[in-house]
Amino acid sequence: MEYVNPYHYVRKCLLGKWKMTILNHIHHYGCIRFNETRKTLPISEKVLAEQLRELALDGLVERIQYNTIPLKVEYVLTRQGQELMPILDSLYIWSIRRKNPLHGKGVPQVRGI
Repeated sequence: MEYVNPYHYVRKCLLGKWKMTILNHIHHYGCIRFNETRKTLPISEKVLAEQLRELALDGLVERIQYNTIPLKVEYVLTRQGQELMPILDSLYIWSIRRKNPLHGKGVPQVRGI
């Protein structure tokens, strides 16, 4: 499906409760393995598999399969996924700044943003 509106395309790529968290997780660790991530995040195996598959189809994540026994699969950010990270970081900082005043807390000082 081709998206005419760029906002709809962004929403399609990032829609999903865990997609931004998974992208951040991969960015933080450099690469992730399915089972290790499953133990780290409170996410079901089915949902994690779906979200990783969709991120791969959207070109944000690459699935690397090693033909070993047992099978080893890693996920890394593609160039497009890496380009997205500063934007997600900005959204994260924006949400902290927005959330804190709403809950009566001070606004954190973040340098460079």
